Order: sequence, then structure tokens, then C-alpha cells
Amino acid sequence: MQWIRNPVGGLVNYVVRRKKIGSPITKCITDEVIKLRKIALVKNNHPVVKRAIVYESGNGVYLFPCASLKDGSAIGDQWFASLSEADKYCAEEYGIESKDWEYIDDPLDDCQHDWIAPVRVKGRNVGRPQWGVLERLENGIWKEIVPELE
Repeated sequence: MQWIRNPVGGLVNYVVRRKKIGSPITKCITDEVIKLRKIALVKNNHPVVKRAIVYESGNGVYLFPCASLKDGSAIGDQWFASLSEADKYCAEEYGIESKDWEYIDDPLDDCQHDWIAPVRVKGRNVGRPQWGVLERLENGIWKEIVPELE
């Protein structure tokens, strides 16, 4: 695993895998960048959780179970020492298989890992977080939002 500078600022967590590409005449090896945040729908009719987001950070793996199919805050989070532990838990608890995961972009700096859209706690970017107050980036402007409850 390595850290790469994100074009919009901050460090992004990636795994680099070697991959062969090219024609029969010219063979070359290039680096394929794999993002380490993924999402999947729950497959086993769990009574509460509808989708799961997994994020691999520099200090472990976080699972965010979500009670809605809409983008929004998770109902909690769980920490795992490795991606394989988190994947095993999701398979057992939610029926999610490896083929079910879709990789998604890492969040912007100071944004929530359990949201797909760029959403952050208001004031977090300036060191004065207003816990419970969220804002979303829309057309380059941060706007305060009230998350929908389902």
C-alpha cells in the first residue's frame, strides 16, 4: 500500500498492482492504481442494513453499515485490522461476495467516509467542527444540509 497526493488536495490511499498491457509486438508493464473504498448492497435481507461501505485507511479498515439505499450517514462503524477480516464479516453478516463490491472514489479532505457525495462536518476544515451540522459541496460551494431520514 502507498499514499499518493490527490489532485484536489490531501493524501489518498491506494494499492498499486503490476499489470501487463500492450500488443503482441510490444509488451510493457504498467502500474494499475486500485482505490480502497468500496460499496455493496446487502444480499441477505438484513433487518436494518441495506448497503455497506468499506474504507481501508493507514491504520486499519472501517466498515460503515447504512440503513438506506440513499447516500447518507451510516448507522455506525466497525474497525478491522485487515481488509480480509472486513470482507469475511460482510460475507457472513450481509451476504456480500467479492463480486458484489464496486470501488468508489475516496472522499475529499475533511469529508465523511460514509457518504459518497462530498459531505463534511461544518467547520472541520478550519479546526472548529460543529458536530451534528453537515455541509455538502454543490457546484463548488459548501451548503449546509439536513440529512434525510428514511
